[in-house]
Amino acid sequence: MAMWFDDHGEWSEPEHVVWEIEAGSIPPYQRIMVVIADTPSMHVTVRHAIRLAALSNAEVDFLAVLTVPAAAGMPDMLAVTDDLITGLAERHQFILDWAANTAAYAGVPCRTHIRWGHFPATILYLADATHCDLIVIGTPAKSGWLRFFQPCIAKRVAARARQPVLVIKECGAPLATI
Repeated sequence: MAMWFDDHGEWSEPEHVVWEIEAGSIPPYQRIMVVIADTPSMHVTVRHAIRLAALSNAEVDFLAVLTVPAAAGMPDMLAVTDDLITGLAERHQFILDWAANTAAYAGVPCRTHIRWGHFPATILYLADATHCDLIVIGTPAKSGWLRFFQPCIAKRVAARARQPVLVIKECGAPLATI
């Protein structure tokens, strides 16, 4: 439970905090870019962006950025590198199709893009090329030393983007293991 520090130096619980979007308070976005990542809670980012696009009558561009895994260059992996890259591309295309179907169900027009490259540079390039008004990107909840050792792509994009960037903190819910 969140605790707040009031004016009298005492801790108290917040009375009522609401984080909902009202239709009258939405800036007039025309094109929203949503960065798709293969994370367990990526659906939260997609649904927030679709809801925002529906309220502002905007179009959505879904982007999946692919990079070649470091393991693909290892000598014992060279025989399966093509299968690894093909599987990676198919997995992200499946996620893009799911996002596009979700947007279509909500009545939001969308386009999908799949690109190979460096994450921040590719996101920023396509955001400028598609003339988007807003970039929506999710970031996994990290704590402790993970924040220092794993780069935060959302921070890098937000620092260099010309457009506003909406960063959605994703829940760190692990996938069920079998």
